[in-house]
Amino acid sequence: MEFDFVSLAFASPGDSDRRSRSHSALSLSQGDQHIQKWDETRIRALKAADEELLTKLLDVFGKMSAVAQGLHAPVTDIYRLRSTDQRLYLYMYRQSTKTVVLGGLKVGTKRLYVRTGTADLREIEPVCVLDFYVHESVQRQGMGKALFEHFLTTEGLDPANLGYDRPSPKLLGFLKKHYGLNEYLSQSNNYVVFNRYFELNPQAGGSRQSAQNGGSYAS
Repeated sequence: MEFDFVSLAFASPGDSDRRSRSHSALSLSQGDQHIQKWDETRIRALKAADEELLTKLLDVFGKMSAVAQGLHAPVTDIYRLRSTDQRLYLYMYRQSTKTVVLGGLKVGTKRLYVRTGTADLREIEPVCVLDFYVHESVQRQGMGKALFEHFLTTEGLDPANLGYDRPSPKLLGFLKKHYGLNEYLSQSNNYVVFNRYFELNPQAGGSRQSAQNGGSYAS
């Protein structure tokens, strides 16, 4: 995704060294110095002109991600980031007079009611992967792994301790391949919480009567 604007507010370390590099060279050589975290605090500190540019960028990212995942509407925009605890890790950089975005990972805390393997209904509040998209031109080059690992390192989390909102087959395959996560119980709220979560957190949440709650849901 290329945008015909740049902003000092979008700058990250090494921008001056990468202006003539191609996407493939970047993906293979630059590591996570391109990954920037956008959250409420950073967005509210932007000047009005920079926030307008970021709004345009996120609108395009959100729509492309939704199309790629077969969603009816985008789940990422500046308004969600500015008014919740959600944060977006964007793989972005400046190339001459353009801003280039190659992918992004959005996460946030959600209160979930989920069933365990013993049919208990538990209330948990994990950090959840809410949106994950890598541009088609750079898929299978390690971009998604770089984004995910950067997020895990930054927040000190284990992939088994996360929830996943409507994960695509590609994401489920990614988690199985890189982290050995593949066992989970289907939930009516479309979130995936792997069985490993309850092995790591045996006391997480309290049992709820299924008749009272009517199944699993998220808030």
